Amino acid sequence: MKKFFRWLFVFFAVGAVTLDAAPRQAKFYGKNYFNFNDLSIPLKLRRTRTEKSFQYFLGNRKILQLDNKSLSARFRGMDIALASQIVFHNGSPYITASDWNSTLRILFAPRLARRQKVRTIVLDPGHGGRDRGAAGRYVNEKKTTLRLALRVATLLRAKGYRVLLTRSSDRTVALADRAAFAKRNRADLFASIHFNSAKPAVHGIETYCLTPAGVPSSNDRAKRKGNQSVCPGNRWDANNILLAANVHQRLLVRTGAADRGLKRARFAVLRDLDSPGILIEAGFLSNRYEEKRLLSNTYIETLARAIADGIVEYIKSVR
Repeated sequence: MKKFFRWLFVFFAVGAVTLDAAPRQAKFYGKNYFNFNDLSIPLKLRRTRTEKSFQYFLGNRKILQLDNKSLSARFRGMDIALASQIVFHNGSPYITASDWNSTLRILFAPRLARRQKVRTIVLDPGHGGRDRGAAGRYVNEKKTTLRLALRVATLLRAKGYRVLLTRSSDRTVALADRAAFAKRNRADLFASIHFNSAKPAVHGIETYCLTPAGVPSSNDRAKRKGNQSVCPGNRWDANNILLAANVHQRLLVRTGAADRGLKRARFAVLRDLDSPGILIEAGFLSNRYEEKRLLSNTYIETLARAIADGIVEYIKSVR
C-alpha cells in the first residue's frame, strides 16, 4: 500500500505539465466537446483502444478509461461522474469542455486548485436526535456517523489540526445550521459523513462534492434537467473535486468496498460553504454484509483512517 501511495505522489507531480495545447473541438447535443486524444499529448499518456473504450497509460499503469456513451470516466481506479456523456467521433473520444475544465483537468493537474493553509476542519456526523437517518437490522445511521466522525476527529487532532464537529452527541441539527456552523468557525475544510440505504443487494462507497455551475447534478444528468444554479461553494470547485478524489481513493483502497463513484450534488450542507467540502456515503446499512462490517471496531477504524489520510493528502497537495 505504501508503494501505491508513493506512486500517486509521483503521478500528481506529472500533473504539473502544461495543459494549454488547443485540442480539436466539435459540437454534440448542443454542447462544446474537446478531443481527448489531443488533450492527452502534453500529459505524455500512451493509449490503446477497443471498439467501446480508450485506455490511457502513464508508463505501464493505466490512468484513465473513457467508454463510449458513458456518463463516467474511470480515473486511477475510481469512477468519476461526468455531467455529459463521452462521445466517440472519427476514431477519437470527445468530452465536454465543462467536464474537462471542472473535473479531469483538475485531477490531472492538482496545482490548478487554489492554494490554502488548512488549520480548522469541521466534521459533520449526519442526522442525529429526532432524525435517525438510515437504519439496518442492528445499526442506525445517526449513531454510526457520530462514532466514525469522533474517531476521524481524534486522528486529525493527533496530526495537529483544530477539528470541530457539528454535533458531538445525539442531538438534532438542521441542515442549514451545519454549513452555518462551518462558516461561523471559519472552517478551512468540511466533511459530512453518512451511510446509505437502498435495495439489499446494493453496496459500496460513494463520495460527493458540489456540482459545478451550469451542469446538472449526478442524479439529474441522465434526465438532462434539474437545478444548474451557481452556489457560494462553487468558488472552491477545483478544491472540492481534489478533496473528494483523495478521500474516495483511500476509502476504496483501504476497505476494498465496491466503488459507487465520485459524484456531484447540490446538497444543502455543501451549497453554502466558504471552504472546500465533501459528503461521504461510507456504505449501505440496508446491505447485510456492509452492516455487519460496521459492527466491528476494526472496520470503523479502517474507515476513519482512510478519511483522515485522504484529508491530510489533500492538504499537502494545496499548501
